[in-house]
Amino acid sequence: MLQFLFALIISYLAGRWCVGMSMRAHESMDMPAISIPQDWLVSVCLVLDIILYWLMGWGWTWIAGVVLVTYLVSLTWIDFKTFCLPTHLTNALLWFGLFFNLFGHFTTISGAVLGVIVGYVTLSVIYWVFKWWTDQESLGPGDARFLAAVGAWLGWHALGPMLLLGSILSLVVVGLLISVGRYRKGQLISFGPGIAVAAYVVIVYQVWTLAH
Repeated sequence: MLQFLFALIISYLAGRWCVGMSMRAHESMDMPAISIPQDWLVSVCLVLDIILYWLMGWGWTWIAGVVLVTYLVSLTWIDFKTFCLPTHLTNALLWFGLFFNLFGHFTTISGAVLGVIVGYVTLSVIYWVFKWWTDQESLGPGDARFLAAVGAWLGWHALGPMLLLGSILSLVVVGLLISVGRYRKGQLISFGPGIAVAAYVVIVYQVWTLAH
């Protein structure tokens, strides 16, 4: 019971940290301040962290998961509002992932390094090939950095499922916008939220399968 109380406190503080990162993001992007639904972001972090606590239990792996969730939620909201992923946040997420995987919390350190390389190269190649073929931009460089950062946490083997699920989620969003008449040709769609949701689903799936 005491551990669960500590988990709630840590999850709440992580939610406040998420709000703080989101509020300061515009400073690094030379943009106007974005609206932050503070209670909503804190609540999302709290729920996602407690789900991981229920699956993992108390320990350093759960603490690492809390850090990952905090960045995923913050970057999701920032990308949703601005279509940008701040470099300092994706870089911090990457280094946190490498640090925690020095101790093998989610994957081996070699798997984490390969995750960074494969994640960045994969989306960079897609970006440049699409731009060369159509003379238009699809994915941004921030998406490549974000996938590389998540690869540092979950390893190269998780990138395929994440890309597949993230793409499906993005297509579902486009389909919903079309169905309600709110999609315009050429309209930008954030890919970061798809990556973030896919990363969380992969973590939950991995932990669940290990436990069963």
